Amino acid sequence: MLTCNILSLICRIPDESDLDEIYLKLNGKKIWPESKKYKSVKMGKTDLNFILKDVNHGDKIEIELWDYDFISVNDFLGTFTFYLDESGGPFTTDLSKKSSQVASYSLEWKYD
Repeated sequence: MLTCNILSLICRIPDESDLDEIYLKLNGKKIWPESKKYKSVKMGKTDLNFILKDVNHGDKIEIELWDYDFISVNDFLGTFTFYLDESGGPFTTDLSKKSSQVASYSLEWKYD
């Protein structure tokens, strides 16, 4: 059985001046972090190490990146899109964002 492991999140440019309070969603459901509302991340690499469940060979995966806001509505930062059509990795997928968005992130994953 093949699995898709989300390895890490790489922050190149944060959305906010200090730390971003990040969470990930797939198909409208929060998938990371599992036990908290968000994870504070700074520039650089953050290990994630979780497995996507209920995925199949050939699937198109669209993971949304969100920044948690304490006072206003959470900010949608963009989407990581990739296909489970080739096993191996690690692969890196860049964040597809709105043109007005400053934040720059990449997602590292493998499919075995």
